[in-house]
Amino acid sequence: MKIWIAKSMLTKPLLFCVLVLSLLGLGNNAAEAAKNISAPTDFVIEQGGVGEVPITAFTDGSTGVVGVDAFIEYDSSVIEIFSGAGTVQQTGHATEDWVLEYNVVFSSGNTKEIRISAAATDAVDQLPTTNSTLFTIKFQAVAATGPTSSPLIFTTTDLNEVAVDAVNGSVKLGGVTGTAALSPDPVKPGRAFTATVTDADLDTNPASADNVTVTIRSLDSSGGSTKEEQTSLTLTETGATTGVFSAGFSTIFGTTATGGGKFEVEAGNALEIEYDDAFDANGDSGNTDTHEIDVIAGVTGTVTTSPPSPSIGDLVTVIVTDADLDDPGAPDEEVELSVVRFSAVSGMTVVETEKVTVSTSGGAGVTIATSNSGTPGTNDGILDVLDGDQIVADYDDPVGDGTGAPVPDILSIITLSASFLGSP
Repeated sequence: MKIWIAKSMLTKPLLFCVLVLSLLGLGNNAAEAAKNISAPTDFVIEQGGVGEVPITAFTDGSTGVVGVDAFIEYDSSVIEIFSGAGTVQQTGHATEDWVLEYNVVFSSGNTKEIRISAAATDAVDQLPTTNSTLFTIKFQAVAATGPTSSPLIFTTTDLNEVAVDAVNGSVKLGGVTGTAALSPDPVKPGRAFTATVTDADLDTNPASADNVTVTIRSLDSSGGSTKEEQTSLTLTETGATTGVFSAGFSTIFGTTATGGGKFEVEAGNALEIEYDDAFDANGDSGNTDTHEIDVIAGVTGTVTTSPPSPSIGDLVTVIVTDADLDDPGAPDEEVELSVVRFSAVSGMTVVETEKVTVSTSGGAGVTIATSNSGTPGTNDGILDVLDGDQIVADYDDPVGDGTGAPVPDILSIITLSASFLGSP
């Protein structure tokens, strides 16, 4: 009878004696006491992490199994035997009182072999007659940024010193399953949106920000068919080691194709991001994550100016009521104020224009001063007026109701307190 003894056993006389005594009785037990010894296929260990791979025996109803030899080759450039405590562990149940020893040897190249021998101290501790996990082997996985695997190939599989079938397996290194998202949700025509991918595997350069490319497309409806618009968008990591990547993109109201670097959309459409994950948690490539946001209409705003008949020197208050101004991330909008003067000679003339910025809907509004300096100056922050002039406020609403199309030239008109006298 040929018995392989782990090198470390030779330094443990008591352990060695117990194992030999047990093995001496193996020939009296069932000669072919199991169908196979197997390793799992595609067992996943997180890249850079530690995992315990179970080695299993299938006894096919046989009894009296009190000894096991299992030699397994693996790729040490992918996984390595864990150097800490508990490298090979009995799993309790029938093997908890077994004597177990192992040794690791080089085969060739990156291939190493772990040799495990175990035996029961008495017949009471024999394996059960059904599937049984013999032990677990703790492996340390290397760091990886893409799908990587190591075979687990048995070179010896004995039960009670009788060869049984081997079912080879493999270990895959798992990454992180990335996610993709668009925000805000919903979005309105004319508004910008942000594309974000979160995937730690893409952080390949800890010294600087990395990039990833995604596909952005517009849909005719939520979950609907792709419209003509589709583009690739490069996202940049938000920091050197965040694993979070983002970029902004703009929309414009329209019904056809991408125009001027902006998606043409209308209410009822949707926007979708698609990210192809090259290294997911299962160690696979080709996992695709998508996310949609809806496109909705806005509210058609109004503009008012007060007082209705200001005197020269009064402050004029401009109030825009438009709920779209209060959307998260919504840009400020402008109201153009024109001083319109009438005369018998020249008719109607725009003598000056000023612009005021509004950032919220309603409220106290914004004010602009009036004077009669006689030297109108565009965009100097003061309306130069004469009695009888009109002040016309013009607000272009970028997102209206219905389809979400812009609504231009929403007006409010007030007249300086003195009536028109017909003089220049």
